[in-house]
Formats: sequence, C-alpha cells, structure tokens
Amino acid sequence: MNIVHEYEDDFDKQIARKIQDISIHCNARDLATQLRPITVAPDKAQSDSHSIADSCHMWLTLQQDPLLKTQCGVMKKFCKQALTIEHLVAYKLHPLYQSEYLIQKQMEDVRISNH
Repeated sequence: MNIVHEYEDDFDKQIARKIQDISIHCNARDLATQLRPITVAPDKAQSDSHSIADSCHMWLTLQQDPLLKTQCGVMKKFCKQALTIEHLVAYKLHPLYQSEYLIQKQMEDVRISNH
C-alpha cells in the first residue's frame, strides 16, 4: 500500500483502489492460509518412500483439515477422483493407517472388492 502512495502518479486510479482495498488483502491472506496444507502435499507425494497408502492418507487428511472446511465440496470431488479402490485397499491393509479416515461407503467398497 505504501508503494501506491510513493508512485501515485504512475498507477491507474482503479488499480490503486484495488491495491488499497483491505478486503481483497484479507481474502487473499485467508485463501493463502487455507491452501497451505495443499501446497506441501506434492512434496510429500514425490518422496521415494511414499506409498499408495501414504497417498490415500494424504488425500483423506486433507479432506478432514479444518483449514479446508470452506473448500469441503471441492476437496470431496478431488478426493473421489484421486482415490481408486486400490488406494483404499492399500490404506486399509497398511499397518500404520488401518482405515483410520475411511468413511463407511469407502469401507464397504473395500469389503466388496475383496470378494
């Protein structure tokens, strides 16, 4: 905002108003906070020791993250697209996770796939 005051003559008035709009600044800050859990996910997923069960756990924990509650619908959609039955079976069988975050429908899908 100080930049607008320093270079007032160089900025278009509409751009200057948007830069000075505190609500835009607050919304951007809130969105950055909400998306922080998602920004670390790709680094974890690219690890050499990352398994299918780890990926499943990552998606399920992101879906439960309180910072992402406002994005709940979007997270459910992406989670549904990303997780296959193989992911869910690996997650259920993994000794560390053992279905920790699976919902009833996912548990039923895993049970059906085992028969």
